[in-house]
Amino acid sequence: MYRATKEKMDQVRAVILVMKNSTPPIKPNFSALAEEYGMTRQTVAKIWADPNPEQRERKPKKSQFDPYEEEIRDQLVTYGITMASSFRYFQNKYADLEDNPFNCYNSFKSYVTRKQFREARAQHLKEVKQGHALKAGDKDSQKDSQKESE
Repeated sequence: MYRATKEKMDQVRAVILVMKNSTPPIKPNFSALAEEYGMTRQTVAKIWADPNPEQRERKPKKSQFDPYEEEIRDQLVTYGITMASSFRYFQNKYADLEDNPFNCYNSFKSYVTRKQFREARAQHLKEVKQGHALKAGDKDSQKDSQKESE
């Protein structure tokens, strides 16, 4: 099965630009290039026709979980609840809704990953640990200063 990745397409695009800019322009063997770079002949022909296509600007898609984003973030980041238990919580909490978005765990997991709540949770835990270490360090220094004064 052929799969044209962005890197492969960029490599083919570079080869085609060299061929087009040579004097006289050289028309490549689409099948040979396709086999060499592991893509279909039609993809190579499309790149030949337009080696520098304009990039379309995409609108960000709205998720079914967007209305619940703050609540999800709060549970996962602040309280440190696992993703599975958080999903079950929301599934039970919003069970009476007609269009309950919490009916597919994989969709929920994908949303959490895309929004990078796990990374935010790790950062939050790091900050909390540092705060505890500073507080513990303050207590130790107070004890040391009390011992020295006695």
